[in-house]
Amino acid sequence: MRTAQWLCPALAAVVAAGGRGLAQQAAPRTVTVAQAGPADFTGSDQKPILEAIRALGEAGGVVLIKSGTYLVRSEIRPTTGVTLRGEGEVVLKLPSPVLVTAAAAKGDTSLSVSDTAQYARETTVQICPPEATAAAPGTEEKPTTAKIASVGDGKLVLAGPLTVDVPADSRVGYANHVIGVYSPQRNVTVEGLSIDGGRVDAIPMPGHAERCAIWATGPYSYEKGPSGPPVEGLVVSSCRIRNCYGRAVAMYSVINSEVRGCLIEHIADEAIDFDHFVYHSRAVGNEVRDAVTGVTINDGSYCTVEYNRLTDCGVGVTIWWWHMCPQEDIDVENVIRHNFVYSPKERGISVGRRCFRNQVYGNFVQGGIAVGEADNVVERNVELE
Repeated sequence: MRTAQWLCPALAAVVAAGGRGLAQQAAPRTVTVAQAGPADFTGSDQKPILEAIRALGEAGGVVLIKSGTYLVRSEIRPTTGVTLRGEGEVVLKLPSPVLVTAAAAKGDTSLSVSDTAQYARETTVQICPPEATAAAPGTEEKPTTAKIASVGDGKLVLAGPLTVDVPADSRVGYANHVIGVYSPQRNVTVEGLSIDGGRVDAIPMPGHAERCAIWATGPYSYEKGPSGPPVEGLVVSSCRIRNCYGRAVAMYSVINSEVRGCLIEHIADEAIDFDHFVYHSRAVGNEVRDAVTGVTINDGSYCTVEYNRLTDCGVGVTIWWWHMCPQEDIDVENVIRHNFVYSPKERGISVGRRCFRNQVYGNFVQGGIAVGEADNVVERNVELE
């Protein structure tokens, strides 16, 4: 067979091979993870998932995760071109925090805790003071960390001595995100998974930039903006995300990404957060229940928030400027359209000061729409009783 001269060498090789279609040649590799039974990797925590990602290598492909609950005690970091896909009822769960049941002194090498079932050796936990004695936000000391050497009956045996006194009723838990995507990774997809942040209402823990379900970031600074390649092409699709101390999905210095068709509920912080220097990204067709904010755009631009149903949030959708960022091309030209906002605790939709040329139209909103600058388009919205 004579190969056409215009074909690139790689494509010509496929055609010349004969008997293999282009679609077959381009099909991504799939590796499977299961709790037990036939699979490429087996286990009940994050380890087999990490092994599957490594096995795919630079070519990327699909990590197909079979039914079960996988306790995630260290962050899962998919690489470029990797899809994490659930098959059946798949839950990636951050272990829930526990309480210290007996005071421990500086230098002790164990902690008595209320439950050890979700804790494991060779992992690192965060120790926070009792809630009643915790400092005000912004003034707290850096939490203490400790590595677990072994887990006994009601005790965590530590790999080294405690560096501080630990009062009874102190809080112990894992502080990692469940999934983290970091520059220069691109074209990562998370689909068909349930992600549980392990939140226990009776045991408050630090959140915001800890204990998020999905955290994605490229390098940046407030003053200068992005300082390296952003994360690009992250897609979070058809997932159920619940019980998070931090954000459900948080993006910083991310472009051309999307959160679509997800159910997000019981979130102690923002549900979907397009944060500093997120551009050309979308939140579409999601249902959010009980979060501080349904969708936040904080110093992001050219983003679209559409066809979402947002219920029992502090604010349904907000665009706002962080005072430490001097850039002129942030908080501009975002579109908020065709969303349903029900029973907000504070406001339906809010567009803050120094946010310009944004469009808010075609929304059905309870709680009103507040706009801090005249240079925004707000029209054809319906106020619900």
